[in-house]
Amino acid sequence: MKITDIQSLVHKPGFYRVSVDNKALGYVDSTVVTSLGLAINKTISEEDYQVLIKQIKFTSLYNKAISYADRRLRSKQEVIDFLRANGSDGQMSIKIVDRLIELSIIDEQKLAEAYIHDVQLSRPLSRSAIQLKLRQKKIPENIIDQVLTKLKQTDHDSLDLLIHKKAKSYSYINNQPKLFRYLLRQGFSYQDIAARIGRPKQD
Repeated sequence: MKITDIQSLVHKPGFYRVSVDNKALGYVDSTVVTSLGLAINKTISEEDYQVLIKQIKFTSLYNKAISYADRRLRSKQEVIDFLRANGSDGQMSIKIVDRLIELSIIDEQKLAEAYIHDVQLSRPLSRSAIQLKLRQKKIPENIIDQVLTKLKQTDHDSLDLLIHKKAKSYSYINNQPKLFRYLLRQGFSYQDIAARIGRPKQD
């Protein structure tokens, strides 16, 4: 097998498209070109060819992971699941994720804090509901505990804010049972809700 082309990419500085026997295989970065000693018209062994194929796959998955994690903040496990769905093995996924963590593209502390900030602005939730949502995002328990410890807004505060907000909504103004059920779904206790809007009435 012979390297027939190594083309630098204008839109991706530091990356090269490699062709073997006139067939474009994919992209690798400059470190791979150097480590494998790739050069046009160089004959490579089967072993080096397989290493090259693996590096091309790594580069492709790595770039996909960056795009995926750049759309919005993601947890480590979310990215691992994404990579697995795109054909990555466990070892390669861990290597990619570790690199993204080093670059702060994956930051689970920041993700948890941003989620709490956004949800408290748009739809205040109880601490238990927030905890459940963060667990569903596969945020580690120690990080969930840390961000909840910093949360100054109590369940009572969140409940009052949500009641005030929903009281302005046409669908809840004259439908106390519906409002009661909605507040329960946000993780607030029956007793706290009843203390504010009364026990649920018959529909």
